[in-house]
Amino acid sequence: MRRILVAVDFSDTTAEVVRWGTDLARALGGSLMLVNVAEPVPDWVVHVGEGPVPTVPQRTDYAQRDLESRLAAMMGIKERLAGENLEVDARVLRGRSSEEIMHAIDEMKPYMIVIGSHRHGALQHLFVRGVGARVVRRAPCPVLVVHPDDRSEASQPPPDAHGSSSSM
Repeated sequence: MRRILVAVDFSDTTAEVVRWGTDLARALGGSLMLVNVAEPVPDWVVHVGEGPVPTVPQRTDYAQRDLESRLAAMMGIKERLAGENLEVDARVLRGRSSEEIMHAIDEMKPYMIVIGSHRHGALQHLFVRGVGARVVRRAPCPVLVVHPDDRSEASQPPPDAHGSSSSM
């Protein structure tokens, strides 16, 4: 079965990334593997608790709450896909995003990868280099990069009488 790995980051592109992955899996008779990466919690992250006397929980408490929140969000996406007649698995990994996605690719051997792009400016690309760019360079299989304004065919307006999209 052709597995489509869909990298989910809960950004504005997430819905379209999942939609493209779902459309591809359906068209190829494949399955979906939803992957999210929880980056390490920096030492400077502090959360002040509620109540009359503020408390500062352990750093691991914050990391655990973040992980639980991500897992709940991934299960929500998986539940929304329940009616698609697709095999869907979802995982939350811990570590640096590009490295963990590459480990997942090595382990799962996907047929294709779907990942979102945030279209950061040239300055940010110069200093940061996005996760998507790293995955595209290193992936051993095709990678579909979904941009913020990309829409799958199902979500586009119908073509006009001349066969072009009627949206302007």
